[in-house]
Amino acid sequence: PLKNKPITDPRIKARIKKAIEEVNQCIDPRAIYSILPVVKKNGFIILDGEFSFKSSKLNVLLDFCDKAVVFLVTLGPEVERVINENMESQPHYGVIVDAAASAAAEATAQYIQDYIEKKLNEEEKTTLRYSPGYCDWPISEQDEIFKILPHQRIGVELSVNSFMSPRKSVSGVIG
Repeated sequence: PLKNKPITDPRIKARIKKAIEEVNQCIDPRAIYSILPVVKKNGFIILDGEFSFKSSKLNVLLDFCDKAVVFLVTLGPEVERVINENMESQPHYGVIVDAAASAAAEATAQYIQDYIEKKLNEEEKTTLRYSPGYCDWPISEQDEIFKILPHQRIGVELSVNSFMSPRKSVSGVIG
């Protein structure tokens, strides 16, 4: 079994620190979001009267919500180039850079959630973030998010398999 042990090896600590610095130098974080009315009908979540999602967990998450925030964040294309270069030249370090970039993408999504929470009035609260590909929400429904948001504005595209490019991008819904 895995144990949560602190990293004590100074060489590993130095590589992690270097990877974080390298990621921070090349990211260009961008975000877009839209706040839409929520309606539930026959097990579907319908946003803005036309965009529907099928997920029982998303349905529960939005149970007491009358609005939802649809969001998309990205770190930009440069970080992907840096990850790929490191994966080719020094794969062990490339994995650390990739992990640092994943953490930065998640931090960017959290920043957007915090930003939205600050804009709410006192009675309003947000739910957890939920993204296509989590639990029972098919990643293919990411297509609907891309129909809602002007994703080209921040340079994010979606493949036919519903994968985002640049890869260090996060989309989802917050109630």
